[in-house]
Amino acid sequence: MLNLKVRLVAAMCVVVGLSAPAHDLGVDLGGTFTRQSGNNPRAGSLSVGVTGAYDFNDAWSISGLFVYTRDLATRTAESQSPGSNVFLLNLGGMWIPNDHLMTMLSVVGSPPSMQQNASTVPTRAGDSIDVVITSRNSSIGAIWNGLWTSGGFSNFEHTIDASAGVSRFGVQQQLTIPNSIRSRLIQASCNAGLEAEICPLLAGVSSPLTQARFTLGYTATLFDKTDIGVEGALFLYDVPPSSVGYYSLVAFNQTELGSGVPILPLQATLKGHASHKFGRVTVRLSYQWGLYTEGLGTLHVLGLRVGWKVTDHWRLSLNVTGQGDVQGGVFANGGSQALLGLAYVW
Repeated sequence: MLNLKVRLVAAMCVVVGLSAPAHDLGVDLGGTFTRQSGNNPRAGSLSVGVTGAYDFNDAWSISGLFVYTRDLATRTAESQSPGSNVFLLNLGGMWIPNDHLMTMLSVVGSPPSMQQNASTVPTRAGDSIDVVITSRNSSIGAIWNGLWTSGGFSNFEHTIDASAGVSRFGVQQQLTIPNSIRSRLIQASCNAGLEAEICPLLAGVSSPLTQARFTLGYTATLFDKTDIGVEGALFLYDVPPSSVGYYSLVAFNQTELGSGVPILPLQATLKGHASHKFGRVTVRLSYQWGLYTEGLGTLHVLGLRVGWKVTDHWRLSLNVTGQGDVQGGVFANGGSQALLGLAYVW
């Protein structure tokens, strides 16, 4: 999978710095391009996001986010889909009581949207069939974030951050099969009582899911130039995530609806990172290990971020990540992502 995004941001707010009030407005432009496979029906998407923040005073501020994503059309030998639209909304309030503490509460949700993806799915008979997967998705949730920083000027400073969130996902899926002899035979077999994974989805299946997410992180700052940190996350579900439809179109680890990429649900993650300032340039390296639910394997992600403070107002950044899964000792589902950022700060 290749994921390319270009970001144009009118302002940045660095929470760790607990800085003075400012008013922010930003725009994100993104594009995702993937290679279709048996467990990834998507071809790609284009998105635009608008962010904003308003500081009432040194202690109180509000922020908002709106993202529109357009899924691109997908096609197989016998079926095709026209693409779909996905929306995401986020509204939060932040309180900074002093130079050491910050707390924030956000409400995030995605209104009901219809997503369609053409794909080829296997059958119990050992062959495959082309289908269109139609999903009606929605979500609502709340996230709390807290942060404590020592906020001093010594050669050894500390930051501890934590978060807790809960999201309720509504997923209703149905398969549409093309009008062909093989498809009609499978339809007739399902009507006759065939116990195959795709049979219930021909009539439509509703699969609601609730996810809880907890994170805890620690960062040490050395000589005001080097940061070394670690962060862990735990995910809990009210039902086995594998029961949510044929393909899971929910980005479980991001507490938002995805735009059609089937993402394996995570049970826990552990991430280590280190960064250093070289004058106006900051380089950050990271490695993340993740454990999938229900014995589905492990996730491994390597990341590199380079940030350049061009002037007092302009910032440039480049994020590159490589990702892969290990299932039964075998490496699978490799992918990469690149994010180019441009920011203006006032």
